Amino acid sequence: MGLPRPLPGGPPPPSWLDLGFLMVSSTESIRQVASAAAVMALIFTTEGSHTKAS
Repeated sequence: MGLPRPLPGGPPPPSWLDLGFLMVSSTESIRQVASAAAVMALIFTTEGSHTKAS
């Protein structure tokens, strides 16, 4: 009986460049969603304001 064979290795870990790209991509997505939410909030605020200036 010999020693058990080692398990095969998985995929190589991502490089720093890959991780940086994912972070920037994620930040851009969050910024776009936040911008869309801000526009919708402004629209709802202006349409929902029915008070008359006296």
